[in-house]
Amino acid sequence: MPTMPTSPLLEDIPIALVESLRYLIARFQLGDHSDFPPRLAVTSALHGEGVTTISRSLAAIVANDLGVETCWIDLSWRVARGGGDVPGPPGLADVLAGRLELDKVLRSTGDSRLTLLHSGTVAPGQREAFSRSPLLGDVIDQLAMRFPTIILDTPPVLAGSAGIGQLRHAESYMLVVRHGVTSVQQVRAAADQLHAIPSLGVILNQYKSNIPKRLTHFFVP
Repeated sequence: MPTMPTSPLLEDIPIALVESLRYLIARFQLGDHSDFPPRLAVTSALHGEGVTTISRSLAAIVANDLGVETCWIDLSWRVARGGGDVPGPPGLADVLAGRLELDKVLRSTGDSRLTLLHSGTVAPGQREAFSRSPLLGDVIDQLAMRFPTIILDTPPVLAGSAGIGQLRHAESYMLVVRHGVTSVQQVRAAADQLHAIPSLGVILNQYKSNIPKRLTHFFVP
């Protein structure tokens, strides 16, 4: 029997994070669900929680472990310190603005089963408009016809209305919480905002434990 190729991208992901995400996927499959959600949004309550790292890692693991073609889409228009734009590769914004065709901005990876779509550069005044544009839904629908699984990297839900607006394109969501940074009240507020969407679970990012290392293999971070 042929074996499934292992993605070289997994070598760059911390082992603890890989195992945590695999546990989350396995727990989901253990329930009444047999298939991974076709459109999953990864979000947070606040900025700086690690959503991009988690969402890209999850996309790589889904592509590798489940063997399905997966597209990671960055919907978080990046902003540098001081409010300036962070230069980046062409991406979704260029498609929405009519500057480039979709196929021109899709990026291949070291795993043929994983494709990336970066956000592209968006002027501050366009971010809200792009997040609510009907064209955004059209692009995601096009990609859903080509990729069985789509992972959406979305803005924090308590930092503005863009994140909530984008979540209408997802069938479920996963919340990233950075240990020691996000308060319980903020997590509850974010969950209240997302109550209408099924939750896949919560990832506690950068969790540090006092459990001795020889015992940590009994626990899931």
